[in-house]
Amino acid sequence: MIPLSRAAVRHPLRTLAVALLATLAAAPGLSRLELRTDGHALIPAEAPEVVYDRRIRGETGIRDPIVVVIHSPHPDGALNPATLRRVRDLSLALERLDGVRPADVLSLATENTFRLRPGTFLLRTFLEPQPETSEAAAQVRDDLRRIGIYGGILVSADGRSTAVMVGAPPEWDRGDFYRKVHGLASGFARDGDTVEVLGAPVAEALLGSHILADLGVPAKWLDGVVDPAGRTGPGLVPIVFAVMTLIFLAAFRHPQAALTPLATLGACLVMTFGVMGWLGVPVYLTTTILAVILTAVGVTDQVHVYHRYSELRRERPDLDPAGLVTATMEEMAWPVTQTWVTTAVGFLSFAISPLPAVQAFGLFASLGILVCLGWSLGVVPALLVLLKPDLGRFHRPDGKSDRFFHRLARTVVRRRRLVLVATALLVLVSLDGLRRLKVQDSWVDGFAPRSAFALAMRSFDRQYLGSHQLLVAVEAEPLSFRGQVAGAALGDHSVELDGGAGLDPSRLAGSWLRVVPVPERGKNWSGSIESARLEGGRLVLRVPLKAGSPRFWLDPQPDERLEVEIRKEPFMVPDLLREVGGLETFLAAHDRVGGVLGPAKLLATTSFMLRPDDPAARRLPDLPDRARSLWTHYGRVRGPERLSQLVDPAYTRVIVTAFLKEPSYATVGRLMADLRAYERERLAPRGLRLGFAGDIAVSQALIRAIVATQVRSLVLSLAGILALTAVLGRSLRHGLLCVFPPALAMLLSFALMGWLGIPLGVATSMFASMTLGVGVDYVVHLLERHRRAREAGLAGEDAAADALAATGPPVTIDTLAVGLSFGVLLLSQVPANARLGGLLAFSLFVCLGALLLIMPALLDADRV
Repeated sequence: MIPLSRAAVRHPLRTLAVALLATLAAAPGLSRLELRTDGHALIPAEAPEVVYDRRIRGETGIRDPIVVVIHSPHPDGALNPATLRRVRDLSLALERLDGVRPADVLSLATENTFRLRPGTFLLRTFLEPQPETSEAAAQVRDDLRRIGIYGGILVSADGRSTAVMVGAPPEWDRGDFYRKVHGLASGFARDGDTVEVLGAPVAEALLGSHILADLGVPAKWLDGVVDPAGRTGPGLVPIVFAVMTLIFLAAFRHPQAALTPLATLGACLVMTFGVMGWLGVPVYLTTTILAVILTAVGVTDQVHVYHRYSELRRERPDLDPAGLVTATMEEMAWPVTQTWVTTAVGFLSFAISPLPAVQAFGLFASLGILVCLGWSLGVVPALLVLLKPDLGRFHRPDGKSDRFFHRLARTVVRRRRLVLVATALLVLVSLDGLRRLKVQDSWVDGFAPRSAFALAMRSFDRQYLGSHQLLVAVEAEPLSFRGQVAGAALGDHSVELDGGAGLDPSRLAGSWLRVVPVPERGKNWSGSIESARLEGGRLVLRVPLKAGSPRFWLDPQPDERLEVEIRKEPFMVPDLLREVGGLETFLAAHDRVGGVLGPAKLLATTSFMLRPDDPAARRLPDLPDRARSLWTHYGRVRGPERLSQLVDPAYTRVIVTAFLKEPSYATVGRLMADLRAYERERLAPRGLRLGFAGDIAVSQALIRAIVATQVRSLVLSLAGILALTAVLGRSLRHGLLCVFPPALAMLLSFALMGWLGIPLGVATSMFASMTLGVGVDYVVHLLERHRRAREAGLAGEDAAADALAATGPPVTIDTLAVGLSFGVLLLSQVPANARLGGLLAFSLFVCLGALLLIMPALLDADRV
């Protein structure tokens, strides 16, 4: 018996007081907890995707938009005078929020039309002057139709709603900013108009709160966030606790056997999350399920302690309470300690992850496990000494239940070959399901399908271009060259450079060319390069006729020195703009892409707005100087901030925004792969390359990183537990036997996921660690009892039967309590919780089946 259990038997009241004080000391930390579930909080700041996204956002000023949707029942739809006044007032109110810039707000009140303010050359917005009549509102509708880029962005397809977007400032916590915007927007829901606040930042901010609310955390602890599915009951975790209590009462027929495990779990959760609060560690999306995990593994060994206590109470009635508890803990302290240590080692493997959220999961899961160990070895024996409960239990070997386990073990041992062959076939069949397993996840899929938020997001995706944005950065290398030529190198419409000057002729078309006499004499010539080719070792640069003759303009002497400057601003080149237009067309045709906004579409629209009555005006420029003029006009139409969000100052990078409908990891992965293929085939030969940023790019990296890290950590957990149990059992075979049932359960669970089409995502990738933690416990107790049977002189079939008869009842109680409790999560209206609960229940019952139907065949009295 370890010192903690010995001290608990000798000083039970002192032990309980210490446990209570430790719990009370941790409790205030709960009030310091913060919830952070946005994608950026879950992956390292130095991750390449995050670094690139941060660079793009820093250089462009682009922010993820929160969308306020105003629905109107008016016969004219949302474009009626009253609703349009609300759009104006809401836009102004959002611009006044701390950290919000005018360019961060996008609405009908901020965007310009092609109409001029009276007496000026300045464009006015759609709501300038404010429409006060149906006719004026009809003109807004007509202007939107003619401009053609705001349908599905600012106005819904059916015209029944309009959107006001505000970029989330990076200095704000997204949950706090959402609540601020939501509170502000709610004041504009009147006269029949309704308001919804949506968008990717909202989904990231609310998902963790919704999961916790569904599990039973009070809404007032979650800053007022209500249960997304409208659940009015106590939540799922309290129901799970109730189921566990009923099973313990039915098994042991005494209140202590049920209340002590619940007290253990309560103290474990308070201390674990309290320490997180004291240390300033936020609750990440990965750690929202810590309560579920600790519920699964927190009380498993108390079943074995109570079961052995009840046996000894009847076997040795001569013992006093302290002696009875001492005898119990002398047998149980070592296997209990061993199971907790192996479980903690398994979870600690997650602590070496490079992802902070996964590190926190591993560290605090291990902390919770150690708290439960302390209660099992300290508080439980102290309570047994003080209360002296007469625990009911399954029958002894002459009873029906124990005779069942005896017969089962003997049957399995006698049909050992059949059992092992059947097991091998089961493993082979499961490989087919494993092959079908796919990684899939998305933010919106994490919400209850019938929740108001999920329904609103899906409705928005039907009526608008899409609620998520993928920023596709198209980058090109700039070109800068300076050199000198003689006056004879100038032709009427050409300039020649000796030896090619090391320049690639295929990349020069559209570059800006400037020729200046040396020394200067008040004249210079500039224009664009129409084409370039090598002729006889000389690079001949052709210039357009409309640019004039360099030779005529400068009239140089044949031997006069002239300085030649070539500067290429790639996205001033019409051909490259047309390549970007081809990319926009390719993107728009892709699955789940609702629409695309990029420089080609926006510049063509700018051209239209300059000449709205010209049917041929909506087109891309055909000359670099025309492109330069259009870029300048775009900056005037939409403002310099919007220009910087589209193109960098050197015109070497442009941003194409793809609006996605109900994106998921798989669909976005296919889109990115197709874009990479398009890049190789069409863009790379033109010197263009792609990069991805925005909420979708970060989420994609997040899901991939967490799932991959969880799988790697699972492998490390298996290896660590195998090594530890091999050392503790003094044989490799002992270690292999310990990990066999949970490993088989995980394999079959993954196969079941493949067959049923259940994707491997952030939540479902974590069930395996729980299975490993509980499943190993089962085998440790079986092997420890088997060792004792052999020491008592039993061998072979008799030892296996004795071990299974002793451990079968408590393991069955354990599995029923934990497995059925997690089965309650199948009732969850949050898909992540439901899938997690179902997988856990299935895995634990597979562990139980492996222990009862396979392990006796593997036990060898001469070798284990």
